[in-house]
Amino acid sequence: GFLDSIKLKFANNIDFDYLLLAVGCSSNSSKGSSDPSDWMPDNSSYYCEYLDKWLNIKSEFRLGIDSNEKNAIENYYQENSCQN
Repeated sequence: GFLDSIKLKFANNIDFDYLLLAVGCSSNSSKGSSDPSDWMPDNSSYYCEYLDKWLNIKSEFRLGIDSNEKNAIENYYQENSCQN
């Protein structure tokens, strides 16, 4: 179906390699498929860049954002003075 085609496009898209993040094994295990309301990188100086990448992926692949995720992103942007 439609969702499967989006997942396949995402999984096989080489045009967006700049969106991929190299993380250590323990970070990847703790993150899983969590959104920013459940998980953020340990390095708070990276929050703004991480959120920008997260939102770029959501936008490119037309993925929805629930209210918890939206609120968390807005709070992190405000707390860290991210440029929007």
